Amino acid sequence: MSKHQRFELLAKALFYPTQELMDAIKEGLYSEEFGEAPVPSNLEELEVEYCRLFVGPGRVEVPPYESVYHGHDSTMQQGLVMGPVTLEVKELYYEAGLQLAADFSDMPDHIAVETLFLAYLEAQLEQSADEDLLKLEHRFLVNHLGKWVAPFADAVKEKSRLQWYAFISEELKKAVQDKLETICRKNPVC
Repeated sequence: MSKHQRFELLAKALFYPTQELMDAIKEGLYSEEFGEAPVPSNLEELEVEYCRLFVGPGRVEVPPYESVYHGHDSTMQQGLVMGPVTLEVKELYYEAGLQLAADFSDMPDHIAVETLFLAYLEAQLEQSADEDLLKLEHRFLVNHLGKWVAPFADAVKEKSRLQWYAFISEELKKAVQDKLETICRKNPVC
């Protein structure tokens, strides 16, 4: 599987769960690609844990938004949701020629959206090593996703009651760190 397809799989696992995701898990797609993935019992179990971790009601255990991780305290509840970093990420999407779908109701700095953006950049770079896209990917990883994926994954691992989300967030953390290491070997200004 290509790098962009791996990032697409990870992004799909971090959006609100669907039957399509559950089918892919049960068919072994995630285990095939990432090693022995935990298999949730059913879709409802995934939905309940997703909401408990990332949505609420009540206190959100692990906010899935980059903006929360900028200037956060130890409880990760101090950052501004929809703050300046959210707008910066949205501008990077526009710079790549993308915009959020009109019916998309979440924020641009959601972990799944940022992961999907990385998948898009990887897909474009697999076709052509465009210098501007390489620079855009570098800026995005160094200034955005690469900065907060580790604390996000660590928080998911600590707070998750269902091993699925701990597994997926850890795989994302490893994949982003590997990509960052590759980029920083080529560009020492990281």
